[in-house]
Amino acid sequence: MTAAARGTHQAPDPHADHHPAPVDRYVGHRPPALERRADGSVAPKSAVADIRFSGGGSADLIRLGDRSGHALSLDWGKDLPVPVLEDSSATYADVLPDVDLRLTATAEGYQEVLVVKTAQAADNPQLARVTCPRRVEDDGRGRKLTSHGVRWRGRDYLGAWMAGQAGRSVRIRYMPHHDHEIEVFDPAGHHLGSAHLADAATPEQLDALRRARTTRARRLREETKKAQALRRQRFAPATTPANPQRLGAVTAAEADQELQAAANSDMTAPALPDLIPPAPPPEDWNTPPSLPPAHRTRPSAEDTR
Repeated sequence: MTAAARGTHQAPDPHADHHPAPVDRYVGHRPPALERRADGSVAPKSAVADIRFSGGGSADLIRLGDRSGHALSLDWGKDLPVPVLEDSSATYADVLPDVDLRLTATAEGYQEVLVVKTAQAADNPQLARVTCPRRVEDDGRGRKLTSHGVRWRGRDYLGAWMAGQAGRSVRIRYMPHHDHEIEVFDPAGHHLGSAHLADAATPEQLDALRRARTTRARRLREETKKAQALRRQRFAPATTPANPQRLGAVTAAEADQELQAAANSDMTAPALPDLIPPAPPPEDWNTPPSLPPAHRTRPSAEDTR
């Protein structure tokens, strides 16, 4: 209400507001409500991001996934109580003495709040260093335990807890660049245990391998410098228009020797070791002469007579 010069007062027209109130970008202009899934987790009914909250126990506190199956998970570090759901929030009671953890789902992520209920709880030094360990999942593929452990990246990983569990379906998670150890979970996301690389190289082997790789890298750098110097072309200076004159004369014998060395270089090393050539086409196919069969067919019994 504003005062006019004549002593009267005037109230603003509520319908003349040209600044509309902000509206949430959620479906139905409301945060997505949470629901319990069949695997025990808690997830929003409708959201842009693939996000799941823990349904209690040892499952991950938060899991954020993408379309390719990779995900970032946050672990509380100990078992959680079954959350109380209220619209878009999940409250985990007494994760610390007189402290609740409240997770709220949004359309594009989540928000977390620690609800401190007493003054004594506010003095808890654990509140100053609350952390959630992060683990990055693999490509989302399911695996099975075998007598050799679990297979990942072409190598076997073993754990003492795997004894007698061959055939069990599992999923693995790992930290980037930490391929010496992985974490194994069941399909529902409950942590089963750690697994370490089986038949790992000894420290002596690692030192020898490191020295061999250093020597190889030094040799390749030197060869690269020489190759770059040899491929550099120089031309004689000219003060009048004329055909360019190359510098760096090479004898015919030197050229033949270098070309012969390049032709005899082993090109199988950079090839894929597991490349399987295609099988020969059936005999009743008409193959054009420009496409000879990749395999040499065995002569038939009639041809050997």
